[in-house]
Amino acid sequence: MSDTERFPYHQGIAPMMWALFALSLIELVVVHIFVALKWPVIGWTLTTISALGAIWLVWWIFSLKRLPHELRDGALTLRLGTLKSVEVALDNVIAIKSTWEQGAHDDKASLNLAAIAYPNRCLDLKEPIEKGKARVFIRCDDPASFDLIMRNHGFAID
Repeated sequence: MSDTERFPYHQGIAPMMWALFALSLIELVVVHIFVALKWPVIGWTLTTISALGAIWLVWWIFSLKRLPHELRDGALTLRLGTLKSVEVALDNVIAIKSTWEQGAHDDKASLNLAAIAYPNRCLDLKEPIEKGKARVFIRCDDPASFDLIMRNHGFAID
């Protein structure tokens, strides 16, 4: 069994998601009270749906910390909490970049796993993964640690 290297990313994403959660609670209380006063059935239905959405958001935010990016057995498992996970073999990585052209992380040929945060690493791939995605953008809380481990695996970080 080989060692697993973990690369957390929750500190760069979770604070913004907690702000979104706070806004969802404000919306839940304010908007739904007004709707419930006029149309009680619709109001309570919307309140229930919004409350379930807020609960799911909290569960997802906690999953960001619980499920870091991992390097194990020659492959990177890159995640966005429970929402998305992809495995990229190291031999499928052409380059790892710390800078890239503006808007590249929003390109259709790219997979952005940084959610609403700005990514700080880009992996260019030899062979695209799912749906022609030839670039994967990620966020690492400690990019220097990620870079060091990737350099130890023969990658130059530019």
